[in-house]
This record gives sequence, structure tokens and C-alpha cells, in this order.
Amino acid sequence: MTAPNKIGAVVMAAGLGTRMKSALPKHLHPILGRRMVDWVLAAAQELELGRVVVVASSSTADLFPGLDVAVQERPLGTGDAVRSARELLEGRADEVLVLSGDTPLLTSALLAKLVEAHRHDKATATVLSFCPEDVRSYGRVLRDEKGHVSAIVEAGDASPDELAVREVNSSIYVFRAEQLWSALEQLEPANAQGELYLTDAIRSLVSRGELVSACIAEDPVETEGVNTRAEMAVAAAVLRDRINAKHIDRKSVV
Repeated sequence: MTAPNKIGAVVMAAGLGTRMKSALPKHLHPILGRRMVDWVLAAAQELELGRVVVVASSSTADLFPGLDVAVQERPLGTGDAVRSARELLEGRADEVLVLSGDTPLLTSALLAKLVEAHRHDKATATVLSFCPEDVRSYGRVLRDEKGHVSAIVEAGDASPDELAVREVNSSIYVFRAEQLWSALEQLEPANAQGELYLTDAIRSLVSRGELVSACIAEDPVETEGVNTRAEMAVAAAVLRDRINAKHIDRKSVV
């Protein structure tokens, strides 16, 4: 992908994923011969980005040979995870793509669409959103009268009207780097555990009058995170179907 700006990426992969009921961190569970996070990395690398930084825990930092790794010493939220990568990206990227390491169905085509929408809108930040049949506990994406993002509200904090919103946050974003680092500096702990969240960075940018946009994924499946073994099995089936479809297309050309 040819880009007028240098774009880097942060792949968040430091969480434990306790719902997998395994001592193996969630992002390292294998799906069709690749670790979950490797599917995400492959999608990012197909975009021919600049620097791609994996945010890992201290116990898994050595498991990404050949990649730039930032260590998140304690799991203190998505905002802290991205902040951990700042030293490796600041001054080397004009834009920062933030990816979650538990979305193995993500495609490079969808990421390219996200970046294109971000640049078209001349936004400071763009959220990749989607509209699943079951909105569950996803954060709701709220828009103002112009269609810009006004807030991302977690389900537990949402009013009945906000809970009725069908557009939800995928936790995948692209930011202008300078404004991202500035917003992360201003984050305050969201709870007694001292956790910092990227949704609070979005709130900070909106409050400063910055334009925050949203790009809706046409296929919600691509943005679904994997948190349980059952969801991992579903993801494996989708990936298997994609691989089979590619083989069928190649054979039909011959």
C-alpha cells in the first residue's frame, strides 16, 4: 500500500485471556498452525507498513523473534499498552494503526479501507466499528449530528438509549501519531487498578475539538475478538473456509 504518510502499527498481545481456561496466554493459542496473534500480524504486514510493534508481557516478549517488541510490565489497559510502544514509534510514524491481537479474522483489505477512510475524512482518529447481530457487552459508538464520533460508551456505563445503538467498537483504530501521544499523556486511571483505556483517549480528543471518525466494517465477522475456546473454534472454521476458497479459485483459473 503506497502511503503519503509513514504509518506504523501497534499489535496489543500482552493480555492473559483467562476465559480460555489455560496457562497459555490467549494470543499464543494456535489456530490452523499459526498463533492467534500471527494472523493479525500477517494482515498488518500485507499492508507494507513501516514499523510494526508487538506489545507483549515480560514473560512472552522473547516469543516474537525478528519483530519490534514493547513490554507492558503489568496489564493496565489498552491505553497503557499503546503507550508502551511509544518509544519505538515516536518520530518514526505519522500515523499509528492500533490492532488487537485476538482478532484473527481481520484482513488486510479491511485495514486498508480503515486507513483510506481515516485519510479521506482528515480525521485525528478513526474507529473501526461494526454492527453485529448480538451487540453483547461491546462499547457503543455514539455519533453527533454530523456523523462524527462523539463518544464510545462501555455497555456497563450506557443508558437504555445508548444500549439500543447497534454500532459497536472493535478496539481497532488509526490515529495521527502526534495527537495520540498527547492524548495518552493526559489519561487518568479509570479505576482503582490504575488501568488506562484507549476509549478515554478518544474522549479526550473529542473534548479538544479534534475530529474522530468511524469506519464500519461491512462484515462483522472480521472484527470479532476471540475470548473463549468455542469462539476460537468458530474462527478456525472461518479461516479454513477462506483457505479452501482460495485453493478453489486458483484451480478454476488453470
